Amino acid sequence: MDLFTSEANLQIVKITKADVTTKSDLLNLFKMSILKHEQMYPQISAWLKNKVLPGIENGQRIAYLGLYNEEPVVTAVIKLGTSSKFCHLHIEKNLQDKNIGELFFAMMIIDVRHNAKSIHFTLPESLWESEKKFFSSFGFEGMEKSKTQYRKSEDELSCNSTFPKVWNSTLAKLPKIMEMHSLDQNNIVNGLMMSIQPNYLSRILSGDKVVEIRKKFNRKWEQRRITLYSTAPYKAILGYAVIQKVISNTPEKIWEQYGSELGCSQSEYKNYTGNIDKVFAIKLSNITPYQNPIYLTQLSNFLNTNLIPPQSYLSLKENANWQNAIAVSDLLQGKFSTIVQTV
Repeated sequence: MDLFTSEANLQIVKITKADVTTKSDLLNLFKMSILKHEQMYPQISAWLKNKVLPGIENGQRIAYLGLYNEEPVVTAVIKLGTSSKFCHLHIEKNLQDKNIGELFFAMMIIDVRHNAKSIHFTLPESLWESEKKFFSSFGFEGMEKSKTQYRKSEDELSCNSTFPKVWNSTLAKLPKIMEMHSLDQNNIVNGLMMSIQPNYLSRILSGDKVVEIRKKFNRKWEQRRITLYSTAPYKAILGYAVIQKVISNTPEKIWEQYGSELGCSQSEYKNYTGNIDKVFAIKLSNITPYQNPIYLTQLSNFLNTNLIPPQSYLSLKENANWQNAIAVSDLLQGKFSTIVQTV
C-alpha cells in the first residue's frame, strides 16, 4: 500500500515448486524479467530452462522476485549446497541506489545457512570496482578472473568467502538494513518485543483482542512496532503490530472503556490487576501474523547465542541480540514488505 506520495511498496516473494508446476503468474513475471538480459547473457534462456526451474522443483535453487508497485523490478537466484552460489541478482536501474541490494544479499545469505561452508559468485569487473565497498561489507574481499565467462563484452570476476565470515558480517548489518527499509512505526531498532501468553496472543492475531494490558508501560512507545512473542509452551515469535495508543487509568475505568477489546473475562482481568491503582491499556493496530512461527531455539541456533525473552517487554534498541533475532525472523518469512523512498 502507498502510505505517502513519496513512498511505495516493495514486496519480495520466493518462486516456489508450486509456481513452477502450475506455471503461475509470478513465475511468468520472473521468467520475463530474467529473459530481458538475454542480449548480455546469450545462454540465459537455456540456464533458466535447464538449471533454474528444475532446481526450484528439486529444492537445489531458490529464486526471488521483487515487485515495486506490483511491477517486477528485482530478480535473484541462489544455488544451495556446501559451496553455495549467488547465481543472479539484478535490480532495475531506477532502484539501484535504494539499498535494495543489501536487503536481497541478507535474505540470500540467510537462505543458504543450512549447508553452506562457503559462498561464491561471479560479476563483471566494472561492478566489482564500483561496488567493492558493498561486497566487502558482507565479508567478500578477494577477487580473481572467473574460469567461466558468461558475458559477451566484459571480463567476469569470481569471488569466494567462507560462510562464517559472511554470516558474521551480515549479522552486524541486519538491524541497519531493516531500519533503512521501514517507516518509523515499523522500525525494528526503535521498537519493542513483548511476551504474551499463547491464549491471549492467539486472540490478538485473530483480531478478537486489540488491547493488551500491562502494570508498567510508557506512552513514549506509541506508534512504535511491537514484536509479539508467545511464551511457553510455544516459545516463538508469531508476528508484530503497531502500538496505536497507550492509555493509563484505574483498572475500573480501563475495564469500563476497553473490556470488550481485552480478549479476557472480567475475573481474569481482576486476577491480573489485583489491588493496583493504575493500569496501562495498549491499543494495537496493523496486527500482522507471521506466515510461520519463528521458534526461540531456532533463533538461538542461528545467532549462536542464548536468547532470553523478557518477562514483560524489552526495548530492542538496548538489546543487540534481539535486534538481530527479529531482523532474521522478518527475513525468514520469505515475503517482506518494505517502504522505498522514491524522491
